[in-house]
Amino acid sequence: MVKTSNSGVVSRQVIEEYFDNWYGGLVVFAQRFLDSREDAEDIVQNVFLKLYEKFESGQSTVIIKTYLYNSVRNDCLNFIRHQKVKNSNYSGSIFKQA
Repeated sequence: MVKTSNSGVVSRQVIEEYFDNWYGGLVVFAQRFLDSREDAEDIVQNVFLKLYEKFESGQSTVIIKTYLYNSVRNDCLNFIRHQKVKNSNYSGSIFKQA
């Protein structure tokens, strides 16, 4: 579960602690789906940003490890799906020459 202050607010320090503890493992996990380490790092950073925003909005009753891994997996799959659509749009471009 999430550590909170006495007021129930998750501090930036707590998020940074989770980031320090889980970032590397999550990037490796994301790279299992993606070819690019840079894309994997971007996805993991975005997941942490969403986690912080979730806490800021008061939705802080999550199990961190489960949330992080599920979010990274889902974002990787969405990224792959988006890349496939993007690539298929380029291959069918009106500028394609025979």
